[in-house]
Amino acid sequence: MRRDRARDGRAALPEPLRHAAARDLQPAAAGRRRGIGFCFTVGERRIVGEIDRRDAARERFEQAIADGRSAAILEQDRSSLFTQEIGNVPPRASVVAEIIVDQRLRWLDEGAWEWRFPTVVAPRYLGSEGRVPDAARVTQDIADGPTGVTLRVALVIRDALPVGARVESPSHAVHESAQPGRTEVVLAGDAARLDRDVVVRWSTAAAAASLGLDLGG
Repeated sequence: MRRDRARDGRAALPEPLRHAAARDLQPAAAGRRRGIGFCFTVGERRIVGEIDRRDAARERFEQAIADGRSAAILEQDRSSLFTQEIGNVPPRASVVAEIIVDQRLRWLDEGAWEWRFPTVVAPRYLGSEGRVPDAARVTQDIADGPTGVTLRVALVIRDALPVGARVESPSHAVHESAQPGRTEVVLAGDAARLDRDVVVRWSTAAAAASLGLDLGG
């Protein structure tokens, strides 16, 4: 199990804003993810979310917006689809939204782990009109071309890799840096387009599972 911190929505906004964005947090053919934390930072203030019933959370969010306070909400629309909404962002404020998820890594037969992270919310099959009650909510606008929004990834692998083994990515070019007890991986270049899953694979040095203590250093 790995804990991933997805940080997105960094922007300096010229005027008060209410913004919503969809997030696909379960890539195809990969281990299941579950959201376990959400927080956002406006300027110098950091607000940590609380888990609540959907209707109660929505009521608290709308009340905060009506009261003129900055507020955010993360709602689960499907097993893999989440909608994040932030409102009453002050003019020219810098905003950082964070979603924390747990994900099972995929084990490959050749003796390697695979981490996969989606960057695109793909169109969903909804069948005939009226078949899906919340079709409007789970239907996303599709861009005709590149949007200009890009992605940066920093991955820390706290695992024992075989001597001489390298981290691989079939989806993107990556740079890796070996540190005591960990390997740090970043995407090559300044940023990547949001048009495919990020896939990272690494071989394991041990033939069987073992137990270790990670103090987060």
